[in-house]
Amino acid sequence: MKNTRKILVALMLVLSMMIGMFAITSSAATPALAIAGSFNGWSTTQNSTSELVDNAYSVSIYLAKGTYEFKVVYNGNWRGNSTTYTNTCSNVLVNQNKDPNMKLVAENEGTYTFTYTTNSYLTITFEAPSCDHEWVDATCKAPQTCSKCGDTNGGVLPHHYKDGLCTYGCGTESEYVTVYFENSDNWSTVYCYTWVHNASNYAAWPGEAMTQEDNGLWSYQIPVEYGKVIFNNNSNKQTADLDVPTDDAVLYKYSSSAWATLEGDVVQPETPTEHVYIVAGDVKKDCEGTNFFGSSWKADDANNTLVKGEDGSYTKVYTDVKAGVYAFKITVDSSWNLAYGKDGVSEPGCPDCEVTVAADGSTVTIIFKDNVPTATVTAPDGGETPETPETPEVTEHVYIVAGDVKTDCEGTNFFGSSWKADDANNTLVKGEDGSYTKVYTDVKAGVYAFKITVDSSWNLAYGKDGVSEPGCPDCEVTVAADGSTVTIIFKDNVPTATVTAPDGGETPETPEVTEHEYTVVGGVPNSGTDAGFLGTAWDILSADNTLVKGEDGTYTKVYENVAAGDYEFKIVEDHSWTVNFGVDGVQDGANIPVKVEVDGSTVTISFKDGIPSVTVTAPETPDEPTTPEDPKPEDPKPEDPKPEDPKPEQPEQPEQPEQPEQPEQPEEELNFFDKIWKAITDFFAQITAWFENLFAGNKE
Repeated sequence: MKNTRKILVALMLVLSMMIGMFAITSSAATPALAIAGSFNGWSTTQNSTSELVDNAYSVSIYLAKGTYEFKVVYNGNWRGNSTTYTNTCSNVLVNQNKDPNMKLVAENEGTYTFTYTTNSYLTITFEAPSCDHEWVDATCKAPQTCSKCGDTNGGVLPHHYKDGLCTYGCGTESEYVTVYFENSDNWSTVYCYTWVHNASNYAAWPGEAMTQEDNGLWSYQIPVEYGKVIFNNNSNKQTADLDVPTDDAVLYKYSSSAWATLEGDVVQPETPTEHVYIVAGDVKKDCEGTNFFGSSWKADDANNTLVKGEDGSYTKVYTDVKAGVYAFKITVDSSWNLAYGKDGVSEPGCPDCEVTVAADGSTVTIIFKDNVPTATVTAPDGGETPETPETPEVTEHVYIVAGDVKTDCEGTNFFGSSWKADDANNTLVKGEDGSYTKVYTDVKAGVYAFKITVDSSWNLAYGKDGVSEPGCPDCEVTVAADGSTVTIIFKDNVPTATVTAPDGGETPETPEVTEHEYTVVGGVPNSGTDAGFLGTAWDILSADNTLVKGEDGTYTKVYENVAAGDYEFKIVEDHSWTVNFGVDGVQDGANIPVKVEVDGSTVTISFKDGIPSVTVTAPETPDEPTTPEDPKPEDPKPEDPKPEDPKPEQPEQPEQPEQPEQPEQPEEELNFFDKIWKAITDFFAQITAWFENLFAGNKE
């Protein structure tokens, strides 16, 4: 019997050692997270980790383009959710062990990082490989594309036609409108530059050379798809931006700056057209001097006509000129349709030429050659100053208020025109301190928006805080009472406004605070179109999901009777994705998850200080059992009850309602190795108990 006991003890020791080694081996071989899929032969070790960071495990896998099936293996449990993801996903609950495989559509080659939290949420992010791009030019069929990695830049180009076909080889034919240009200024070559409305340029400047016809006109065929054209000489001459004609007026006359109907054969004269050049000017604004031109900025004053010399230059001499600073331009054919200013520039609004006379009695000679005006000054003592001195750096601009009633606000437009850059009635007047002002009286209550334009053009305009970039915010002014006076002030390139009420009280400058509107956008994760309780999915324009501002500055939106399920959302500002808030208020951050456990719940979304938050309130359970009162008798127990006296029997406590399972902490199932270990330990416990009973029987 002693030998039998020794054998059994030895057997148990060996078995214990084997079980311990097996447990150690199994524990070391099981990573906390593995991503197993068709990309690694469903290996549970190849792409795995046991490193926990911020309550999450992360595995990165480099994948080529393609579609892959995979599952999450968490502590040995295989998990999926029968969903297909394209490139990425965010905070998706994956805690079911029996669902089919998930699918990942990898549209781009690169590194895909799978992050799985301890409460069973999966996020997939993508990082493209670095590439020294080699770009292939864009065409009408494809945008600019990298020949190495396939990345694209920009969009496709419009068709570029030549001889009736698109030059990009797509085979598209075009209809044309033939335009003609009357070359009254004798350009050596005329170029036609044309483009699509609000789209990319048709060709690089200066465009394409036109064809000189036998009748002296220049012609070019413009595809009907293009709406804008500029004629130019590829130097310092060009027309304004013109609309491509849609009627019979296809001849552009440069001399009159107008489209005309092509009638019969128009023959270019054998000799160049002789133009009449006239000096138009006056004393420069805010400067000393006595106007020696005899008229002020008159384009057709024959007394200022220049005389042509043998060298082809035109001159006009003025004697006994008073000291001062003078400004002038050269007009063509007694009209302001074409006039030359500083350096020969002829665009509307170009800088004036200037001449400074130092001494009374001087002689000023205006010279016009090769379309460039200059001036010389001869002093009374015979000393001659050089040609037109350098123009002072300061140019006097014309500043105009352009505005209207602010969109979606009350008010009556007091500007007289709507956002017109060249409305002379809204010109600001310069004061002695250098500031410009414009006063409007009897203004109706309302909210108004405006900008300050420069030189009657939108090429340069100043908005809020003096910002002049295209698309910058408007200035705003709020008028509280009818009959108020609004004063627009422009100083140091910064527009402001003051409002004086009918009673004489003055409001401060244009308020700085802008009230924004915030909207909840979202839906059911990974559905794209399922809006859940929001009504419309990811709709930034939805007025039904606008948050309401409270007295404490918090914006809220309450949704009632919400069905159980998983949802996600973001907060957008002013119905645009330009500013949006995700988790923890991060700009362009991850979607904010919402978990509703019970049908009929109330979801309250709040937004304060740039941070979104959400609370879910379950409905009250109508027949929720309550714990009965203590059934013990109200009278105190008798003192020192005897042990044999039976205590009152306690009534059975009713079962508490089962709490709904929290998806953030899913119940862990035993993995394969844990199940084996449990079976072995249970078996070992049964063997031990059997032997103990056996030994007890032998002792007896």
